[in-house]
Amino acid sequence: MNNTAPKSKLLTKEFIVFFVLNFFQFSSFQVLIPVMPGYAQSLGGASGALGLMAVAVSLAALVFRPVAGKLSDSMDKRLLYLIGSAATIAVVMIHLFADNMGTLIALRILHGFCYSITGTVAMAMSSYIIPADRLGSGMGFMGLAGIISMGTSTTIALKLVDIYGYSAALYVSAFCSAVSIVLLAFTSKQPIAPKLSEKKEKFGFTAFLKSAVAMECIIPALIIAFLSAAYATVNNFISQYGIEKALADTGLYFTVYSISTVIVRPFIGKITDKYHIRATVYPTSAAMLGSLIVLYFAKTSLVVALAGALCGIGFGGMLPAIQAQCIKLVAPERRGAASGTFYIGLDIGNAGGPAVAGVIAASTGYANAFLIMGICCVVCMLLMLFSDRAEAKK
Repeated sequence: MNNTAPKSKLLTKEFIVFFVLNFFQFSSFQVLIPVMPGYAQSLGGASGALGLMAVAVSLAALVFRPVAGKLSDSMDKRLLYLIGSAATIAVVMIHLFADNMGTLIALRILHGFCYSITGTVAMAMSSYIIPADRLGSGMGFMGLAGIISMGTSTTIALKLVDIYGYSAALYVSAFCSAVSIVLLAFTSKQPIAPKLSEKKEKFGFTAFLKSAVAMECIIPALIIAFLSAAYATVNNFISQYGIEKALADTGLYFTVYSISTVIVRPFIGKITDKYHIRATVYPTSAAMLGSLIVLYFAKTSLVVALAGALCGIGFGGMLPAIQAQCIKLVAPERRGAASGTFYIGLDIGNAGGPAVAGVIAASTGYANAFLIMGICCVVCMLLMLFSDRAEAKK
């Protein structure tokens, strides 16, 4: 007799709605990333100002993540998403009237704030419609919305700018946010964290951090911070690396990375659902380390493509697994804080990795910088080992 319980259904109507919603939410932000440097240059922005603008967006999102997580747990998530998306549309359209770099940087900071809300809330909402026993698989599939968005947004944005100018990308960004709002109407209301009744709620910065940051998720957030530092380093400097090594086509790295991620995520999701998170962290960290080592030795574009495949297994595989782990570690009403904590780790890695690697590359070259950033992958495994030992002592 087979006593194995049947798996819960994953691909429900609401799951598909949230998948499409996440695609448009990601696209609204991603479509502007490749065109903003050119837009800034058209306003007279110098190279230093372009770097400041990019960092400003990441830092704005990072700073506001805890607030977004707290708000997500304490108010209607659909209403919060509506507010964040409406604010996004307003901020994006105001970009059309920017006539100097100071105004543009201020608008990019506001856009970062808005994105921290929509991204955090979208992840929290998505987690509620995924069955508990399929959380790893569900987050993996849901994350493909972002992969598809990244793969299409850059191409579409650059084509639009070539044909219609920078304003076209801004209109498309606002349109994507508007579509996600329409899709919100087809989702169901989600739980709100209960207010304290017996104990008086404490105020102050420390109390805010305790409620806005999920301390249970610190180790997973640190793991994704270090792994994303390695990934973001390659993502930011692969073009300069190609010039340094006289490689014809480093763009193959991203193409193969995307394909590898799409292939590996269903398998990683099943592993995450069935086994402890360590079964994902160790092999994916090793794969990312392998990707960096391959890049160090690469002499042809095909070898660079191999590095992209390993990165898809490594970063592409670990990302949804850590997302799912953060959600699993908290009570359902704290999923907003868990989502915010995960993204804090991701934002720190995305901002810190390239900053550190840029300094290293200035002295030793990009290939050496990639190899040295492999230390981040080793740290991920050490953090998992520390967590395992701490868990065994309980």
